[in-house]
Amino acid sequence: MRKQGTDVRPLLIATALGALILAACSPPQPDPTPDPLVFGVPSVLTANPGQAAQFAAELERRLDRPVTVQTVDRAVDLTQSLEDGTFDFAHLPPSMTAQTIAALELPLVAIVSRGGGTTYRAQYNARCDLGLTGLGDLAGLRFGFVSNRSASGHLVPYLELTDAGIDPEVDLTTSFAGSHDAVILGIYANDLDAGVSWEDARVAVSGDHPDVNDVVCVIGYSTPIPNDAVLARAGLGADVRTAMQEALVAMTADDAGRAVLNGFLGSDVGYGTGPASLYDVMIRVMEEFY
Repeated sequence: MRKQGTDVRPLLIATALGALILAACSPPQPDPTPDPLVFGVPSVLTANPGQAAQFAAELERRLDRPVTVQTVDRAVDLTQSLEDGTFDFAHLPPSMTAQTIAALELPLVAIVSRGGGTTYRAQYNARCDLGLTGLGDLAGLRFGFVSNRSASGHLVPYLELTDAGIDPEVDLTTSFAGSHDAVILGIYANDLDAGVSWEDARVAVSGDHPDVNDVVCVIGYSTPIPNDAVLARAGLGADVRTAMQEALVAMTADDAGRAVLNGFLGSDVGYGTGPASLYDVMIRVMEEFY
């Protein structure tokens, strides 16, 4: 006759019930503090790198979690730090934003706003007495760019002139004026027939030359050119990205946030939103020139 073993099921049930009762009676354990979010900013774009701690504190207050802001001397290090996960977010110049979106497909979180806009345009100028109406009329003329690395003063207009059937190397007599104001002054003084500047560079010289708008006319504008941007590393949760976006936009919208942003990034600088497709023009610039 087989010996009956001890039935342990009642003991196991009692133990489990006891554990549940103890858990129910125990005080709730606090959630572990999340790891700090690391936000990288190139020092060359900051008005005062020493105010990074204030920027971090303002983000912490709005996100309700720790934030570390690091300023770096080389913008290229920001992309590397996003790629290897050292940084969760990074504020990148437009050209590097374009490269990073194209190469790594990292999420766009926010776009820097200056003067209330997240984009700006190049302005095509010409002497009013020439009667030009568009870029196609520029062939054979003396044309002024700003500098060879200026997005609005050279790179984007160069491509758009090409699209309009004007080869700047063949169809124009080109020169670099050195500044946006200098392009306007060159046209005003009849040293140039036409040229490109930011919108509207004529204002900067109107004090000394009140009739500048009668001498220098606008014949067109470029496609919108995006400002710097904030990107997130791959794998960062959408909830965290959204929270950061909302915090940056909210900082731009209230007095306390603007004071911190203006102290850290410069006067009248904030953050807005927009599609990653805005950087298509800069991706084309990078492919063409770099």
